[in-house]
Amino acid sequence: KIISRNFRVLCDFMDVYQFMIEIYEKDWRNGVPAPFLEHALSSDWMDKSLVHRWKLWEDNGRIAGLVFYENPVNDVYFSLRPGYEKLADEMVAYAVSSMPRVDGYLRFVIFGGQNAIKEAGIDHSFLRNNWYLENEIGFLQSGAASRDALYWANNKAGWALERDYAEGAAKVITSEAPREVYEFTGKTRTYDELGKALQEATGNDFAIKQISHDDYVKSLEEAGLDTPTAELFASFQDPINSGNLNKESNDLEEVLGHPVTPLVDAIKEVLTR
Repeated sequence: KIISRNFRVLCDFMDVYQFMIEIYEKDWRNGVPAPFLEHALSSDWMDKSLVHRWKLWEDNGRIAGLVFYENPVNDVYFSLRPGYEKLADEMVAYAVSSMPRVDGYLRFVIFGGQNAIKEAGIDHSFLRNNWYLENEIGFLQSGAASRDALYWANNKAGWALERDYAEGAAKVITSEAPREVYEFTGKTRTYDELGKALQEATGNDFAIKQISHDDYVKSLEEAGLDTPTAELFASFQDPINSGNLNKESNDLEEVLGHPVTPLVDAIKEVLTR
């Protein structure tokens, strides 16, 4: 029997973490990886006052689905166990009725393979965000500390600040005639180009090194992560390595009405937070 209930952070976190490990796929088709949620809940930048509105769906005690927010509180995420796609309509309906809004608006963060969520019966525009610069905080902090900036992915991403993506989303939401699909991205660059921008932003002379995936995992373990967590963090570069984020588009700048924050300035902003 499937039941739904509200999330209890002290009682449910470890069960939810295990659920996210079990359903994880490299393209995030079933939802975000477990460290994404762990990082948010342990941060000082996420508003945790409304986490009681997060909702779990359980099948005889086994988690089948989760609706939750990250930052800001009206960014709503869906995690759904394969085989339980029938819950998508109920999960989306709950999000619309009960998840917190900012200025009356919600934003659903939906990844490429989450077809059941996409097909739920709601009016929508899909915002295909490329990659937050904030996702690279480890790479950026290494260079800022004059340590080697390491990466393994061999392709490009369109890094931009989360606030640029959020401003674009807000403008789409308030548009009178939005399109169905927007490709939001900054200028696509390699990690080597990102590293050179980091050198300019910090004034530091450090090495920018591409290493193998396995060596990257080892470097994370040497920094103190256990092996499963290190492998998950390394997998965050999978969408870049696959080429899925190597997509040029002017949609974000057109919606914003101005250029995205220049990369060097954006790096400085992330490092001063």
